[in-house]
Formats: sequence, structure tokens, C-alpha cells
Amino acid sequence: LGSLAGCMLLLLIVDYIPRKQFLTYSFVWLAALFFVTGGSFFAVFHNDFHAVTIVLVALCHFSFNLGPNTLTFLIPAELFPTRYRATCHGIAAAAGKLGSVIVHATLPTWTINGVRVADHNSAGLGWVFITYGFVMSLAAVFAWAWIPSLQYHRGSDGSATPPIRGALRLPSKPLEVLGEGIVRAEADGEVIGIRKRFMRWSRRLVKNDKPDAEV
Repeated sequence: LGSLAGCMLLLLIVDYIPRKQFLTYSFVWLAALFFVTGGSFFAVFHNDFHAVTIVLVALCHFSFNLGPNTLTFLIPAELFPTRYRATCHGIAAAAGKLGSVIVHATLPTWTINGVRVADHNSAGLGWVFITYGFVMSLAAVFAWAWIPSLQYHRGSDGSATPPIRGALRLPSKPLEVLGEGIVRAEADGEVIGIRKRFMRWSRRLVKNDKPDAEV
């Protein structure tokens, strides 16, 4: 139910949120949530407060489908050039499914301190959630650095047509614009790539640390 609720909610709001930023922040949120959920296994696994972990796991399912699990299917359909869209989207989807298959196939064999993670009396599943937290953190960095903006600012569709004031919808960029990839994104003033992102971030920090000039 949590997964379905998250997916349905995203479908209702997907045109009103900045999808690239929402994906990045949802990865960050899930990283924190996975760390907390993993920690709860060690704290309450063998006492009367184990319901806390159940609630957190349900929240994980809701959050995952509200963010990455759905957006990673929607965004590739917009992002890849038309000529390669079906192939690249298929590769992206297959990579996700392959990861799921590998985890499900190998999880029963994982052992921590000599105890199988799949053992009902083991709190080792907490380490699995913590591992997922690190994966979500890495995904957040890649989404932040490599995915260009998919939408125009609210109230503008990027054309000469005057915007409708007060509109909440964020107009999507045409597929032809997104299909030009990094070249078009950088021409529009975006910074793409981990190194370039961190360089701009460091320059901003240095600029903010400089004392104001004397009058």
C-alpha cells in the first residue's frame, strides 16, 4: 500500500515539481531514512518497540515510489535523444532490474558475524538498509551532477508567448531541446559533471568567505 500510495501521489504532482531536483532530494531523504531504519533494527529488533521498524520500512516503500522508483522511469523517457531513447531507456531499466535480481539472489547467502542476514533472528538486515543508504547517497551525487534541468521555470515555456501568471505547472522542455544533451544544457547556463559542479561550488565558497571591500 505504501508503494502504491507513493506512486499515485507522484503522478498527481509530477508536473508541478522540478523533477531533477526532486529526484536528487529524494535520494538524500532516502539515504537518511535507510540509515535510520537500519539503526532501528539494532535498537528495537528484540524488544516491544519493533513496530517502529515496521513503520519506517513502510515509509521507505512510500518514499521510494514517490521519488526514485518512479522518476527513474519517467526521466529517461525525456532525457535521451529520440534516436536512442528506446535503447537507452531499456538499458537504464534493465540495470535497475539486474541490481534487484542480484540482491534477491545473493541476500540469503550474506552473513554478518557468522549469522545469515536472512535468518529471522538476525538483525543483520539493518546492515543491508545502511548499505542502501550509502547507495542512495551516491545516486544523489550523480543526479545532482549529471542530470540537466528538465523543465522551464514556472510561468515560462521558453517561447516568446507571454506566460500565464499564477500557473503552478512547470512547463517541460521539448524533447528536441533535451535531446541536444550536455551541449544545449551548458549553452543555457547549466553546469554538468561532478568536477565542474564541485569547482563552481568551491568558487562560491571562496567568494562568500572573502571579506567585504573597504568603503
